[in-house]
Amino acid sequence: GTNMGRIPELRALLAPIMLRRTRKEVAPEMDDIGFEFLPVEPPASRWDVLHGMEFKSDEQMLAWLEANRNADREDRIEVALAKVPALVEEIVFAIENGLLKQTVVFGWHTEPLIKLAQGLVERGVVPAAVITGSTPLIQREHVQREFREGRIPVVVANILAAGTAIDLSAASHGYFLELDWVPGNNMQAANRLVSMEKKEPVTFDVVTWPGSTDDRVQRVLMRRVKEINQLI
Repeated sequence: GTNMGRIPELRALLAPIMLRRTRKEVAPEMDDIGFEFLPVEPPASRWDVLHGMEFKSDEQMLAWLEANRNADREDRIEVALAKVPALVEEIVFAIENGLLKQTVVFGWHTEPLIKLAQGLVERGVVPAAVITGSTPLIQREHVQREFREGRIPVVVANILAAGTAIDLSAASHGYFLELDWVPGNNMQAANRLVSMEKKEPVTFDVVTWPGSTDDRVQRVLMRRVKEINQLI
């Protein structure tokens, strides 16, 4: 199961077989990544389309999610698309009012990410770069360089495609439009914003639809992400 209180026990079990160097040991001055939920209300014409999520416990749900990461694809895309307009408005407001200079948005499905980038461009946040599994390496390197040098305000990226081997630490705040159903991948992506050279703490907002199955899924996954964060 998943239980924050048993992390010390897990560490003790791993100690004889694993040499661990946590971020706190290497850089004790660095803050942990902070996660908060950003509730949004999709348009009235939308509805919660995720089905079959009736589990007795969060642990049962988490086990099912990890074993069925590609289930209900079309429904999940519909939910993510419904959250896009509100996140566009959130980012535009933050940038226009000087609350953010740069940010990163992670998500799982390509269609909502592209829709989000298009919405930002239409609102004048230009350019908004997209990284997915089909993005060529040379383009990834270009986006990384332009973002690092401040010429791209927003990177919209797939959690796996931009979860390793890329530096997005020019931003200190990011968003998850939707989480990967494998919690460790979310933590891996979040760490792309971490740098030992900067002083600002890294924070994320996880976009969620209050009262929906999507809300419960995001909260169960984020609980595991926070547990993983205690181990690294």
